[in-house]
Amino acid sequence: MRRFFLLGLLVAAALLTGCPVDQNLEDIGNTDITIDDVKGKWHFENVKIGETTYEYVHLSILPPTEDWPYVGVDLHLGHENAYDGPFYIGDGTMEGNKFAGDYIQQIPYDDTEHNLTITFSLLGEELRAEFDTKGPLEGLVLKYGIKSED
Repeated sequence: MRRFFLLGLLVAAALLTGCPVDQNLEDIGNTDITIDDVKGKWHFENVKIGETTYEYVHLSILPPTEDWPYVGVDLHLGHENAYDGPFYIGDGTMEGNKFAGDYIQQIPYDDTEHNLTITFSLLGEELRAEFDTKGPLEGLVLKYGIKSED
C-alpha cells in the first residue's frame, strides 16, 4: 500500500512540474468577431514596447473602401497627453478576427516592411490586439482598448 502512495506522489509531482504556478491565465475574450466589430479608433494607456512605456496609444482599424480594397491599421504612440512618439501604418486583409498584412514605421520614417498578423478579441467592450511580427512591434499586446466616440 505504501508503494502505491509513493508512486502516486511521484506521478503528481511529475505532473505539477510541467505546470507553471505563476503564469497569468488571462482571458483573451471573444474571438468570434469580424472587421465590423473592431473597425474604428481605439485608445490604450501605458503600453510598454521594448524599454519604453507610452502613456497614450491610439489604434485605428479602417475597413476597405471602394477606392482602397485593403484593411488599414494605424498605430500612434505618445507621452504626456500627446502622440509625439512613433507612428506605424499597415495594410492587408482581415479574415474573422485576424488581420494579415505588412507595416512600416512612418514617423520617424523607415521604409523597412515587416509582415504583420494581428489577432483581435473583445473583452466585453474592450479591445485586445496581439501582434505577431518582427521589427519594432514584435511581441506587442494591446489590452483594454476603449473605442473612441468620434
